Amino acid sequence: MELDEAGTLEALKARKRHVLSPSLKKYRGRLVKEMGDGILVEFDSAVDAVECAVALQSAYARANEDLLQDRWIVLRIGINVGERTDRGERSVR
Repeated sequence: MELDEAGTLEALKARKRHVLSPSLKKYRGRLVKEMGDGILVEFDSAVDAVECAVALQSAYARANEDLLQDRWIVLRIGINVGERTDRGERSVR
């Protein structure tokens, strides 16, 4: 980001369009929130969440192969297994 903010944002948009969105569709993930270069995705299945994470890591690694290391986009993925609550404090799935 520091070297080329505009180029990095364009690369992130392209990865979202060509890698992230198709993966979320394939593994039935729902994009809940975007926060700059971070996202929150909800899955009904922990298995789908893990399979999507593995697929995304692999796809991003392949996309980085032809780039200089200082241009790589590297994902950090965390998976929380559990119920979430809405503002009314009721459990939702």
